[in-house]
Amino acid sequence: SINQINKNAINEAQQLDKERSKGKVRSKLYGIPIVVKTNIDVKDLATTAGAKALSDNYPKEDAEIIKNLKEAGAIILASTNMSEFAYLASSSTSSYGTVKNAYNNNYSSYGSSGGTAVAVALSFASAGIGTDTNSSIRVPSSANNLFGFRPSFGSINMQGILPYDKYRDVAGPM
Repeated sequence: SINQINKNAINEAQQLDKERSKGKVRSKLYGIPIVVKTNIDVKDLATTAGAKALSDNYPKEDAEIIKNLKEAGAIILASTNMSEFAYLASSSTSSYGTVKNAYNNNYSSYGSSGGTAVAVALSFASAGIGTDTNSSIRVPSSANNLFGFRPSFGSINMQGILPYDKYRDVAGPM
């Protein structure tokens, strides 16, 4: 389910611990580890959209949603595998491999955000961010015993996110 690990996560957590020791807590997300679907720009992690052809695609800055999470004190722990370019709704299969269901390897993780759902279901992180065109947040969440929320189109800034369909895609929590 994990595509890449943020090598700076421990340093970021230590910095947040120093802030907390001085009485500063930015939000309820403070110090919470988050995993992010690999079509969302996270500085220092390749935005691959599940394709090895994009393994050198390192963004210069974070997507707007990632900037907001980091400002709130969340720690981006890793990026997660997805169906290549969000093409399949039936599974999360990419050139990095196929993500299996968290509870039964004979079942699919479903949807392009399956890697995020499985990573959260396996407690690799407390929450994850996926993207949803038709059902890619909700169905993988349901299949892996999570809650997933699809925000209304246009309510989330999609800057820095590789879309499947720019007229329907939204990013949301799992």
